[in-house]
Order: sequence, then structure tokens, then C-alpha cells
Amino acid sequence: VEFPELEGTNCSLEGCPIRLIGLDDEKPILQLGSWVLEGTHDFVVGTHMLLQETKAETTGKPDNVALSYECSVHKKLTFKRVLAAPLSGAPR
Repeated sequence: VEFPELEGTNCSLEGCPIRLIGLDDEKPILQLGSWVLEGTHDFVVGTHMLLQETKAETTGKPDNVALSYECSVHKKLTFKRVLAAPLSGAPR
């Protein structure tokens, strides 16, 4: 999952209410607090691997990090911010 809108911001998702609607739909909707984002599924070139970072205890140095394989994916989900507006003619 990518959030290009959040890159370079101080936005923290910790403690933020999250709602995800229609993950398997063509354009899923994600709500992060007051932000509403619309997603698209894209195929990636090659394979993206997801790795888990853990502290390496074998060398005794606190800086060392070990990476372990978690999974690989051939699709990614990219979200862009959208502004929600009431439908015209909708009851109030």
C-alpha cells in the first residue's frame, strides 16, 4: 500500500481511526481520521518482496538489523486523497 499524499509530512497513523471499504473493488475507499482516500490496484514490474526488520543479536552490536522474508507480491494498492462532497439531490 502506498500513500503518496503522506510522503514528506509529519502525519502519524498511530491512534488514528481507520475504515476500509471495498478492498476487492476496482476503487477501494480508505478513511484515515478525517482524510478520505481512493485506491487503485496496479501490477508491479517484477516482484516486490516484503521483509521484516529485526535487531540482530548475533554480533552484539545494537546497530545491526536482520531482515527476514515475509512474502512477495505482484500487485500494489496506491491511495490518493479525494474530497468527499454530498450528492446533489440527496436528502438532507
